[in-house]
Amino acid sequence: MSKHWTAEQLLTQWRKENPDDKTLIFCSFAKMLDIAADYLSAKGYTYVKYTGSLSSKKRAEAVQLFENTSPGSPSVMLISTMAGGGEQTADPRANPSH
Repeated sequence: MSKHWTAEQLLTQWRKENPDDKTLIFCSFAKMLDIAADYLSAKGYTYVKYTGSLSSKKRAEAVQLFENTSPGSPSVMLISTMAGGGEQTADPRANPSH
């Protein structure tokens, strides 16, 4: 079973239960975030990315877009655990899958 298939099954289930819920997806590898972005686009999900390659201004914009609750706003945020930025850094050790 692939991670993408599992993610799709979970996203589908969560959207059925509460269509307004937002989802955070964390990854250590920027290339995997690109693959996930392509996959989400193909499945019709709206998303934003939060990576180390974004300026602090673009990161703030990504968070604002994600927090927006209007129809059509991004429902998924793809986050690089190596994004940096002080409090926004996710510690991969906190993820039991690592």
